Amino acid sequence: MNAIEIKDLQKRYKDFHLQVDLILKQGETLGLVGPNGAGKTTTINILLNIVKKDSGEVKIFGLDHINHEGEIKERIGFVFEEQNFYKNMKIGQIIKFCGSLYPRWKAEYCTSLLDRFNLPPSKKYGELSKGMKIKLALLIAFSSGGEFLILDEPTSGLDPKVRHTVLEEIERIKEKYSPSILFCSHLMPDVERIADNIALINNGKIILMEKKTKLKDKWKKITFINENIRELSAISNILRYQQLDKLRYFIITNTFSSELISSLESSGNKEIQIEELSLEEIFLECVQ
Repeated sequence: MNAIEIKDLQKRYKDFHLQVDLILKQGETLGLVGPNGAGKTTTINILLNIVKKDSGEVKIFGLDHINHEGEIKERIGFVFEEQNFYKNMKIGQIIKFCGSLYPRWKAEYCTSLLDRFNLPPSKKYGELSKGMKIKLALLIAFSSGGEFLILDEPTSGLDPKVRHTVLEEIERIKEKYSPSILFCSHLMPDVERIADNIALINNGKIILMEKKTKLKDKWKKITFINENIRELSAISNILRYQQLDKLRYFIITNTFSSELISSLESSGNKEIQIEELSLEEIFLECVQ
């Protein structure tokens, strides 16, 4: 069973049209990336039935996300970039309230996270820093016992130390409980570290969806010396090429193969060097 299945999901606004097909397999982490305004948060809000879709099919755990909303949300933990707890509530009170909403609440794990995240139960929510607020939201999501976690920009705006702690805990819960995770972020190094699969959304549409390992295998930067200044555009499987200096060039490909290297060699190119592209570099190539 897939954690989520989205087929021909559509939502129209005056100047924006979301049209998405998306699958997240059970136990895997999908990194949903894209520019600001691309449709990431709209997609998440539709999944949670906060925003109403215009058309299309959305299933979570094989269930319609509207007809089975209550049952589904008992099985989901989620974190938004901005949290909305009452300022005067203490951390301990917030945890007790949220724990009462989840039938699979992991109380022992919650206690361990309180210590690991250094969150004092007696401190009021309004007194917390942004980092502590995010850690509290993650604590609740992780302790929920949810089989599916929606993490919308969980590391945005955090200082490096807190960000490292948060990413470590996400990796720990993946290893311990194997939940399905939708990880939405514009911080490409975080997505590259956490995700098993990558979906790139731009202007309301998924323009790339691939396993991270396959993505890294296919996308390469190849640098070489071309003494004969041959016409590189004649070589197939090149997205673009650029001259670095008098003799040195580089090419970008998203279909790397040994045949491409052979083609470059047979065209008289020398000192061929192959570099792996980061997810951020792949993202920039796709949306430029």
